[in-house]
Amino acid sequence: CVTIGVNYTKTPKQTKQHQNLRKISEWVVLDITSFTKTTNKEKVLKYLKAGNVACCKTTDPYQNEFRNKPTISITIKRADYESKTPDYPGSWIIEEDYVQTNPEVGPLL
Repeated sequence: CVTIGVNYTKTPKQTKQHQNLRKISEWVVLDITSFTKTTNKEKVLKYLKAGNVACCKTTDPYQNEFRNKPTISITIKRADYESKTPDYPGSWIIEEDYVQTNPEVGPLL
């Protein structure tokens, strides 16, 4: 057991669970919604490249059942997501996809 503070002791199982919670993927999946009909994956890539954001996967627009609206999903480096802010169009709504905690990664686009 590991003793923390005065009266709280963590079992080895709780310590391992706490360590697993801190493991965050190097990549993050973002869902882009509220875009115009002319927006496609090439247009999204253009904005990402202009902002020097590392991107490895982009989808064509599809109907997201969870969000109930047309969506484009992108997989980018978490460090870029947290530190860089490309000049996205003001109408785009960008949200992290918390369902995909360990996204599929491929070569950079």
